[in-house]
Amino acid sequence: MDKGFIQKKSKSDKKNIFQLDFFLGLPYYVMLVVFIIIPIFILVLYAFTEGGDSLFNIRFTLANFEKFFSQSIFIERLIESIWLAIRSTFYCLLICYPLAYMVSRLKKRTQTILVLLLTATMWINSLILMHSLKNVFLIAGSWVAGSNASYTEQAMFLGHDYSIIIGTIFLYMPYMFLPIYTQMTKIDPALIEGATDLGANKIQSLFKVVLPLTLSSVIS
Repeated sequence: MDKGFIQKKSKSDKKNIFQLDFFLGLPYYVMLVVFIIIPIFILVLYAFTEGGDSLFNIRFTLANFEKFFSQSIFIERLIESIWLAIRSTFYCLLICYPLAYMVSRLKKRTQTILVLLLTATMWINSLILMHSLKNVFLIAGSWVAGSNASYTEQAMFLGHDYSIIIGTIFLYMPYMFLPIYTQMTKIDPALIEGATDLGANKIQSLFKVVLPLTLSSVIS
């Protein structure tokens, strides 16, 4: 009888915990639906439909895709965007991976301070970040071209591939750094010490021990 009572109490506790978790996560679920799922649905709807005077008077069509793939300028912009994304991801990884490795090897107090500094931009709206970076490029352009130069001359650093890549890295670096750093802090130091005892140097330990254990975070 005591065993049955304990089982019922355990089930009741789990149910209460589930209800509490659902209640606490409800604002997140609402934001997820309103700001992510519904906009994606509208985007897909517009892609496969053509104009109507209301939501219930639309016609499904593939004309939008035919128009996109029939004009070379769209294909060129698509390829250019993919190439910029690949380069930005590579450079961001080139910065974040060794940075995460170095931070994870420091003292806990120092790690906390550096992680807060490196991820602080996650709490700032991306539009504000891009606008501030645009002002940085304009200031740099005014230094090079002179304060009396026209706006076009002062905006010499805007619109180039390198400025887009710098902006992308500036915006998304915290999102790449954080999962890699988190995974590195979970690595048992004894594994690296064992590799060192077996004759591996720091570079070999990095590629043969640390990299395989953090590959999943890099992919994510």
